[in-house]
Amino acid sequence: MPTGSATRDQHGSKPRRQPDAGPAETGVRPFDRDEVGAFVRRLRGSFDDIYPGSWQIDWQNIPSPFRWYETADQVDLPPMPRQLVRGGTEQAATVARRGQLSWLGALLQASYGVAGIRWYPEGTAKSSPEQPVPVHRDSHYQLRRAVPSGGVTYPAECYVCTDGDAELAAGVYHYNATRHALARLATGRPPAGLAPPDGGVRIVLTIPLWKNYFKYGDFSYRLAALDSGTVVGQFALTARRWGWTCRVSLVGTEQPLLRGLGLDPSVEAAPVVLDVRPPATDTTGGGGSLPGDGTRLAAVPGLPWRGAMEMPDRSSGARRMHAACLAVAGETVDLPPIPLDGLPADAQLPAVASAPPSVADAWARTALGEQYRGTPVGIGDVATWSAEVLAPLDGSVPTHPRCLLIARSVSGLSTGAYLLHGDGRGLTRTAEGDFGALVQRCLFGSYMNFAQVPLIAVMVGAADVHCGPSGALAYRAQHLLAGVLAQRLSVAATRDGLSGHPVLGFVSGPLDDALGLATRGLTSLLLVGVGRYRRALYLESSTHPVATGGGGDS
Repeated sequence: MPTGSATRDQHGSKPRRQPDAGPAETGVRPFDRDEVGAFVRRLRGSFDDIYPGSWQIDWQNIPSPFRWYETADQVDLPPMPRQLVRGGTEQAATVARRGQLSWLGALLQASYGVAGIRWYPEGTAKSSPEQPVPVHRDSHYQLRRAVPSGGVTYPAECYVCTDGDAELAAGVYHYNATRHALARLATGRPPAGLAPPDGGVRIVLTIPLWKNYFKYGDFSYRLAALDSGTVVGQFALTARRWGWTCRVSLVGTEQPLLRGLGLDPSVEAAPVVLDVRPPATDTTGGGGSLPGDGTRLAAVPGLPWRGAMEMPDRSSGARRMHAACLAVAGETVDLPPIPLDGLPADAQLPAVASAPPSVADAWARTALGEQYRGTPVGIGDVATWSAEVLAPLDGSVPTHPRCLLIARSVSGLSTGAYLLHGDGRGLTRTAEGDFGALVQRCLFGSYMNFAQVPLIAVMVGAADVHCGPSGALAYRAQHLLAGVLAQRLSVAATRDGLSGHPVLGFVSGPLDDALGLATRGLTSLLLVGVGRYRRALYLESSTHPVATGGGGDS
C-alpha cells in the first residue's frame, strides 16, 4: 500500500509523497529482536523460503531506475576530462584546481554516472553446466553504471551537500545521472548532519525501499544494502586512484538526514555518508552562496520528484526491518570484530605491488557468470586482487567483513577454502576439496556457471551480527560493507581482463557448514565468481571514448 496520496503521470510514475511523521503514525510496527532473527534466517534460506508459492514479480509496478526532480533548477556538470579516465593523482589535481563544479562532475560521473549502454540484439547468451550451448532471451538494452546492481535496478540515490565555492552555490543537490547535472533542492549552508568538511562535499546515499521491491520482494532489503555498498566502493576506489580523501561513515541516526533532504524516513533509508575532498581544494571558505544568502541554512522544500511506484505493504518484512533500524538508532553502528590474529598460515600469497584500478577499469567491468570458462588463474593474480580487496577504507568503519577464497583452479594453490588474513597474504585453510558443484547447487539461478569458474570469493561476516546492540542496523551495515569488497574485487579482476560476478541469490546454510564458517560463528554474505569468459552477443557503447576494455577468451 502506498503512503500518502498521489496520481500517476502520463508515463505511469508518481510524484513524491509528503513525508510521513514516522513508523508509529504510518502503522508500520518494527520487528522486535526475535522477529529480526526470523527475518534474517528466512533471507538466508532457499528460494522457496524467501518467496511464497503465490509470489510473482510485479511487472506492472516497475519504478524508474532514476529519480528526477522536475521543477528543480538543473546545474549542468562538466564531463570527466579525458585524461582522468585512466589518470591518477597528477591529472586529478589539475581538475581539482579548476573548482568544485569541475571536480565534483568528474567524481560523480566516474562513480555513479551512466557509463554506457549495452544492447543485446539476440538476447543474452545463457549457458550452464547442464546447458553448455548458449541459449538466448528476448532482445533488450541496459543503461549501465560503474557498479553492479541486482536486476539493473540501481536502488541508491545520491545527494550532494556543499558550502560552495566560486563555481557552485552552497546548498543541497540531487545528482541527476541521466543528464549529468545537479538538481538544486535548496540554497544556503547545509544544516547539521548534512554539512560537509571544509573545502569538500558530503554525499548522502539513500535507498528507497520500493526501488527494487517489485522484483525481489523482501529479499530486496538485503540486496539494496549490498548494492549501496558497491556504490560506496566505487566512490572510495575513485578517490584512492586520484589521491583524494573519501571518509566513509555508517549512519546510526538517519531520520534527521532524510528529513533534511525532504524525504520520507518510513520508506527510505540513509545508511552511509561520504565526505570527499581533493587535497588541492582551497579551504579558505565558501564563495558560491547566492547574493543575500549570508549564512542562512539550506531548507529543502517538498519539491515534487518522479520515478516511484507503489510502496511495499506496511506489513512487509522490508518495511518492518527498516522500521527496526529506525527504532534502534544511535550515534554509532556496532559491529563485532572478526579476529584473525593467531590463525595458522596454511598457505601464503606472494608479495605484490598493485596500483589502484582506474575509472576505465570500473567502466569496462562486466558480469558474465553464465559464460565463465575454466581457464586457471595464477596465484600472483589472486594476490593482486586480494591486496585491492583489503585496502584501508578511510573513516571510522571497522575492518569488516572478511573474505574467504574458494580455490578451484588456481595455479600454485591447492583446491580448498581459505580464510584471507588481514595482511592480505596469509591463508588459513578452513576446508579441503572442490566446492564448485556445491556452490552451483546452492545458487537460485542454475544458469550461473559457478561449477566451472576457477576462483570464488565469499564475503563473510558474523552470523549473529543482528543480535548485538545495533540489531537490524548492524545487519544492514555488514551487507553494505560486503558490497564494498565485491566492487573492489570485480574492478581489480576487470583490469586483468577477467570477469567478477557478484551473486547474492544462494542458500547459505550448506555453504557455511561445508566451508567451515558455521563453527567459527561466520556466515557467507555474498559470492563473487572470478574467471575468464566467453564473449556474449552484445553491443556496448561507452559514454567516454577511452573507457573501453574488458577481456576474456574469445
